[in-house]
Amino acid sequence: MAFWEEVDNAEHVRGTGKGNELILSNLARMCQEVDTEYVVRLPLISGYNDDDVNVRGTAEYVSSLKRIRRLDILGFNELPGGKFRAVGLDWEYKDAKRQSDERLEELKRIVESCGLTCSVGGLW
Repeated sequence: MAFWEEVDNAEHVRGTGKGNELILSNLARMCQEVDTEYVVRLPLISGYNDDDVNVRGTAEYVSSLKRIRRLDILGFNELPGGKFRAVGLDWEYKDAKRQSDERLEELKRIVESCGLTCSVGGLW
């Protein structure tokens, strides 16, 4: 297992309560067994997975898979906060903010430096 996968798995467990082994395995298997191209979309959560190391690690892993040449980054979505408040629920990300346009462009350049096409927002 690559260094990034081990680190990411620990973070994945921290953030979701589950490991990412099945996700990575299924993605790799799809790329080997199905003759189509895929786009990976990376939703960013402020303070969790939007740092340079995680985005570069994700891009490096994705670029190692055949059939994937595009990784789109999705800025943090603050809209669910209003929905949670409307129904009287607490949202664990209520204090998280969307990344600035400048920051999203920095992350886009990181993804592109790994040989992938990237858009911010996933609109191609």
